[in-house]
Amino acid sequence: MPLAENRSFHLFLDDVRHPSEVTWITLPAVPWTIVRDFDAFVAAVHEHGIPATVSFDHDLTAAHYEALDHGRRTPGTGYDESLVKTGYHCARWLVDQCLAHDLPLPEEVFVHTMNPVGRDKIQALLELARNRGR
Repeated sequence: MPLAENRSFHLFLDDVRHPSEVTWITLPAVPWTIVRDFDAFVAAVHEHGIPATVSFDHDLTAAHYEALDHGRRTPGTGYDESLVKTGYHCARWLVDQCLAHDLPLPEEVFVHTMNPVGRDKIQALLELARNRGR
């Protein structure tokens, strides 16, 4: 079955948090579908369609964290990104699906990750995809 937009579908990607725990940005009060990894993200989109809203975490497993530094997570570099997929991989897959099926990107996209490098990568990818569609 081909993908389609689903304006009532709101997808939250994070390995541990729930939307109510994200306090550093304002997420809309919508009924979120929570997924914890790349495979669940892909399965949810295949089942429900392109979401109206999506919020991305970047680091989706302990392998993405190198160390704890005074209670703050430090992005890890000691993992193979081809084996351990991040939120960036989910965003890239979603962009590819929208382009392949001639569908718009989600209306609202949030990047709630605490990883500044991961956040910048996801935001740059989404901005490039939006600009390509203009």
